[in-house]
Amino acid sequence: MCANKMTTALVAVIFCLLVVNVNCKSIEHGHQSCSQIKHFFDTIGVTSGGTSLEADQFGQICNGNCCDTRTEEQLIQKSTESFQRIVKDHTQSHRSLWESTANTFRDHVFELLRQSENRTLSLFNTVYTRMTHMSRQPIQELYKSIQSHFLSKISSNANDESLERSVNNFFVQLFPVAYLHGINSERFSGDSSSSKKLLDFNADYKNCLSNMYEQFQPFGKVTKELSQSITQSVHLASVFLRGLQGGAKVLGGVESLDVHNLDVNCKEALLKMNYCSSCKGYSHVHVKPCYGYCMNVMRGCLNLYLGTLNKDWNSFTDAIPKLNNLVTSQDMGIENVIRSLDSKLSNAIMYAMEHGPQIDKNIKHACGNPSLIEKQADVSHRPQNPRMNNQNNPWPSPIHTILIDFMSSIDRAKDFFMRISDSLCEDYRTSQPKKCWDGSHLGEYSHDIIGYDQQKYNPAVKISQDPSGNEKLHILNDQLVNLRNVVLKPLSTHSHMKYDNDKMLSDMALEEGSGGYADDNMNDDEDYVEGSGEGGSGDGGIEPRTPIVGVPSNPSDNDAGGAATTRQLSLTSLYASLLMFVIVLRLH
Repeated sequence: MCANKMTTALVAVIFCLLVVNVNCKSIEHGHQSCSQIKHFFDTIGVTSGGTSLEADQFGQICNGNCCDTRTEEQLIQKSTESFQRIVKDHTQSHRSLWESTANTFRDHVFELLRQSENRTLSLFNTVYTRMTHMSRQPIQELYKSIQSHFLSKISSNANDESLERSVNNFFVQLFPVAYLHGINSERFSGDSSSSKKLLDFNADYKNCLSNMYEQFQPFGKVTKELSQSITQSVHLASVFLRGLQGGAKVLGGVESLDVHNLDVNCKEALLKMNYCSSCKGYSHVHVKPCYGYCMNVMRGCLNLYLGTLNKDWNSFTDAIPKLNNLVTSQDMGIENVIRSLDSKLSNAIMYAMEHGPQIDKNIKHACGNPSLIEKQADVSHRPQNPRMNNQNNPWPSPIHTILIDFMSSIDRAKDFFMRISDSLCEDYRTSQPKKCWDGSHLGEYSHDIIGYDQQKYNPAVKISQDPSGNEKLHILNDQLVNLRNVVLKPLSTHSHMKYDNDKMLSDMALEEGSGGYADDNMNDDEDYVEGSGEGGSGDGGIEPRTPIVGVPSNPSDNDAGGAATTRQLSLTSLYASLLMFVIVLRLH
């Protein structure tokens, strides 16, 4: 009797399972009717019939019963526009970092020059008091020339010789002032009791001093050394700023690229990844692309879209930290050169004063005895207070501390145009391997993720077009190549310098810890593949897993009653489980 009841129950369960078999699959995989798919398409502005189509009406790409060719064309447009937004959003955030760093670096150099100029003016006002008024204009012109050259090289590639001439002209103009009010200040003091009267050489005598400057060398080696250090440091700083601004400009150009010229294979791959599951009646909420599939589709499209930029971008961004090491170095860094400029100018004057007797003798021999004239002091340029020129104001924070955050992002900037796929597909990494969309059906994605430099082997996107055929991309690529060469040139000039990361970058790396990319993404460009697509073996194969349904409890062979009882309990448990499974399905 009991056996009959159990048999009846088993038959009932099997019947229920047969009846709800389709519904079970639908719930498990998020299957929907074409009318429900139409509602989803309506929300994204795509029109569809909302009814299941005949086989000869299916779209050729998705081959789904809910999408005809017209619907697929709209979905291609949607997927390409989405791709463009993704590229733009990721590029825009990175461009903002380059722009803000460039502006911060430029403003920092401006502040260094402003404070250095104030300190130099204050130095002359307090130490070389008699020279204050006549040296003020040459000093201001010197700093103006440095700033102008720092900016002009960014846009016009101004010749470094022009800055050398500016520094040399400053000392030529300073020479008569130092000779009159420094070397022979007591001899030429005369009657200058009036605060508005100044003594100066007449024009002919000043011309003679200027013409004999190179022969006299009144400031010794200081002038040549200072001219070289200023020119070198300003050149490196301007190239560095140009690199930052140029990098931002290239990224801005990427944002403005048009995806209408995107390769047809990429457009079809984007459609398959994003919408073909819906065309086949699957819910977009429940069905997500496989992680490996997403990576291959996005990398393939990015390669077709921006692939020609990637190599030169890597070379360019590799050079930026090396150039940064020069810009922040003790010998050639603009920080130390500008901060020490007032003391170097003071050393030049002290040299002239120490060698005053010999200089005076040479001048008399070449130019004769001077004749002095009185000139009106320019009251508008007279300092109101000897200590009001910010002499005691603290210097701004050193450059290398300002650049720490940016330098830490440089490693992540490598392969930037391809790494967009990494962040986009990260959400799909946790997809269930046997329930993700592989482009044609639900299941496992057995292909390997293809490395950045091996896209010709990409199974998801066929490479059939030369990306450089895009005119805008071609122009952008030329800009990047030119920018890369500009940045690399000073590195080759100073090839004797070591470009290894300095202590700052080492400390920075320790602070960053594991904040960078995961280890499994660090060598993408070195290997053919990155491992299996969804947790399989290195060759792409996935070993089948055989679930263990039950394990015998080793009942005694002689205990027939015990064995029968165990089997009965097992059957009862199985029936109960099946019934609960059917009830749960019905409730959902």
